[in-house]
Amino acid sequence: MRSRPSPEALFAAELCHRVANEFAALSAMVAIAKRAATGQSRELLEQGEKRVNSFAALHRLLIAPTKPDTVELSSQIEKVCLTIAETRLAPIAVSLTLRAEQCETSARIAWMLSVLVSEILTNAAKHAFRGGGGGTIVVTLEADDRNIALRIVDDGTGDVVSGSPMSGAGSNIIAELARTLGGTVTRVSTPQGTIVEVIASIDDFPRPPSPQGESPRRSDDAASVQS
Repeated sequence: MRSRPSPEALFAAELCHRVANEFAALSAMVAIAKRAATGQSRELLEQGEKRVNSFAALHRLLIAPTKPDTVELSSQIEKVCLTIAETRLAPIAVSLTLRAEQCETSARIAWMLSVLVSEILTNAAKHAFRGGGGGTIVVTLEADDRNIALRIVDDGTGDVVSGSPMSGAGSNIIAELARTLGGTVTRVSTPQGTIVEVIASIDDFPRPPSPQGESPRRSDDAASVQS
């Protein structure tokens, strides 16, 4: 017999559904206004419509999975990086490059890592590039039979003293997710930039077999995901 979802799970599902509907309503309102606008006003509304749709796409990517599926992790992380590059990084002239090893994992683990990436990149967009002038972020994802290593490096101004405890809602989410994944998170910030590393030790991390004893495939080149 299928167990009934908890009240918390029902509330989370309802909230996700409501937010999705609100994104759709907002997008429709912008589209209506765009049709009546001309010149620069129309261009600004087109940009706004694109950003709203990108935020909606990111929201869908970060909804907790309900089925025990297996997903290709690097593809999921690439989608998250692309939408954040479009919504948060492109407007402040920050480019993002992803270097990710191809591997498979459970949908739930991929979801938690996607939320981690989203929170870290959002923190960088909000705090690392306050002085303007643009910059770069590099996301690296590596995995073996038991561990996942996530490394995000930016060349922003860096406003956190190296080794000091992270604070704020986003940082608390990052720390809790890392602990849930059986791992740790470290952050080193200097005036030259910030490095955030998450090491997750996952006992049930599934790996596709490598043919003829070859090592798992890695991406040949870094993929630029800037918009």
